[in-house]
Amino acid sequence: MSNANDTLAVVGSACITTQDLFERISLMPFEEKLQDRSFESVKRKAVESLVGEKLLASVQSTSPAIDEWREQITATVLRKLFVKDALYKREISSRVQVADEEIREGMRRSAVRRKLLVVRPRLPSDAQRVAVALRQLRSKGMLLDEALNDPGIEHDSIYIGFGSLEQTLEDAAYALKDSNDVSSPIVSQIFGTVVIVLVQDEPSRDAGGKSMQEQRQAVTRVIRERKERILAEAYTKRLFRRKRMDADTALFRGVAKRMWEVIVSDSAQRRVPKGYRYLPDDVYRIESEFREHLHEPLARGSFGKLSLGEFLENLLHYDLAFPSVRPSLFASSFFHLLRTIVEADMIAEEGIRSGFANTADVRKDVATWSDYWKARNNEFSVVDTATYRMWEPLWSLWREQKTLVESSYVASVQEILLPDSAAAERCMQQIKAGASMDSLAFRFSLRDEWRRQGGVSGWIAFKDYYSIVAQTLMMDVGELKGPLKLAEGYSVLKLLDWQFRISKNVFDSLRDRERRRIRQRHQQSTINKYVAHIAMRERVEIYYDKIARAEVANLNMFTRRLIGFGGRMNAAPILMPQWQWVDEWKRLKNLLP
Repeated sequence: MSNANDTLAVVGSACITTQDLFERISLMPFEEKLQDRSFESVKRKAVESLVGEKLLASVQSTSPAIDEWREQITATVLRKLFVKDALYKREISSRVQVADEEIREGMRRSAVRRKLLVVRPRLPSDAQRVAVALRQLRSKGMLLDEALNDPGIEHDSIYIGFGSLEQTLEDAAYALKDSNDVSSPIVSQIFGTVVIVLVQDEPSRDAGGKSMQEQRQAVTRVIRERKERILAEAYTKRLFRRKRMDADTALFRGVAKRMWEVIVSDSAQRRVPKGYRYLPDDVYRIESEFREHLHEPLARGSFGKLSLGEFLENLLHYDLAFPSVRPSLFASSFFHLLRTIVEADMIAEEGIRSGFANTADVRKDVATWSDYWKARNNEFSVVDTATYRMWEPLWSLWREQKTLVESSYVASVQEILLPDSAAAERCMQQIKAGASMDSLAFRFSLRDEWRRQGGVSGWIAFKDYYSIVAQTLMMDVGELKGPLKLAEGYSVLKLLDWQFRISKNVFDSLRDRERRRIRQRHQQSTINKYVAHIAMRERVEIYYDKIARAEVANLNMFTRRLIGFGGRMNAAPILMPQWQWVDEWKRLKNLLP
């Protein structure tokens, strides 16, 4: 048996535990699950990738990453999110108790949903009169049509079940005893002042198919969430009392206008049930465009100040929508969004003042995400240094599509064919010293068919000069190579040009694919060597026996984490496959005496 605190690897002074492995490959997707059918192998690669991430995060980047200017802003916002969540757990979640009696009542309600007639008089003061009239009709066994025909009354039918958004209406609905039972006047947040009448009960769709234990858990969760919401509203009301906020009008208008322009540029793509929502790429785009202003205060007040960068970064963690893209309504909604994030920042600052930034859970969360971003930025910096020769995509294409290349590729070369390697080497040195290759070929080349043209071949194909044409697939145009051993002697060869005698579109597609493959291969090799050399300087221990025993669920999930007092984010960073460095690391260790 393993437990969540089992140490699977050590990097420097940091430990990687079974819990870390669970969070990164069970709660979140891991690419290797799609490539490797063995979950034992997946676990091993995941731990090696976690070690690779730690190693990359442990060094200072030698060159600025693409988004390095965002690092400080991202770190600040994440830290405040985690502090806010920790504050919520202590001040709200830990204070909520759910009694057995509440669960029993919730179970009773969850078994059925109720169809209601919602009766709304034109004047709220008439609600009591309407309720009395409806009860009188019911007591006489008469239909309610007579009362409902009153022109001063509006009515509609709705269904309501346990866990509805409006608890006041739900409580009144489930207090009704039987069909045609009439409630007292109710003040509803949705409908205003109304009277409700029970039409009929129907089996609940939500309860169907659930075990008793599952129903009990669902009911408990609803009751807890409601109680937490009430406590949170009371807590924030006290916290926000006498607080004020002022926005930088010019900066606010500029950002709001740009966000509006981005959304209306393709509003269909950003349409959601509640209106229109920005995409993450929209936020990144605006961050880049307003980069010079990111550290300027967008809002300030008795709470302190909120920078434009922190405001924009926070947008990534809130599912907020704009009801309309009409300019005047959009600006109003955007200001409400700013107010929401300022209030969240006030809560986070209260948590920081209370010491939550120093709790173990917050420090762990901050370290996990900070390591992830540092590792990613370092990786981007390193792979950007990877290069390849211009000929490599063609050579790779030859390996993958041998028949196609050998039937369609032609090259033009200049060659001097000599009887031995010593003569070829002397010829190479003369050319490098400035001698004319044309003249040397005319005087010394053994290949008669090209000698009179100064060794220039014209277009030649594989079927005519296989060895020479094959060599050109490993040369850049203009490159001089030799001595090359051929069946007919030793060659000094220069590639003048090449072409494929197939459709240009087909060739471009094939070459682009090989370019991507070669680039990825070189990038992977570069990062493998880089991480392996870091590992040689650090204390690195990987406990493969413990990894094999580690009990983590083989799940394919993408889990979102709800943040207390509002907000959401990924449950953990997505683990990037970074395990191939291990072979290079082992090779380097074996070289040591």
